[in-house]
Amino acid sequence: MKANNISLSLAITTYNRINLTLKSFSKVLDDDRLHEIVIYDDFSDIEMYNCLKHRIEQLNNSKIKLFRQQKNVGMLQNKYDAVEECICDYVILLDSDNQIDSTYIDAFICAFNPNIHGRCIYMPEFAKPQFDYRKY
Repeated sequence: MKANNISLSLAITTYNRINLTLKSFSKVLDDDRLHEIVIYDDFSDIEMYNCLKHRIEQLNNSKIKLFRQQKNVGMLQNKYDAVEECICDYVILLDSDNQIDSTYIDAFICAFNPNIHGRCIYMPEFAKPQFDYRKY
């Protein structure tokens, strides 16, 4: 399977973490295999959110999409909402204190068998959260 056949989103959930959020995707921002970066803020302090928004605007990259909850909904609901906003066939879901680089995307792409149809989840055991993926 060629990498350009995979439609890939990166979803990042955050709460009051400006620098960690920005660092989490900094190494893959220019990776063409990544079509969008969806950042979902769980109702951070308004000053923190505005600072994050400003820093993202400074990056001037249309693949980054920032969303904000209208109230604090908690980690799990924020993850669901972040994934819901993604438009690609495959989603890599990160917390803002995780980092991703191109080797992770390489491994993600290589993990898929071209004979598999439908949506798949690549989830290393160490990253296994209490997140019900069956909805997707």
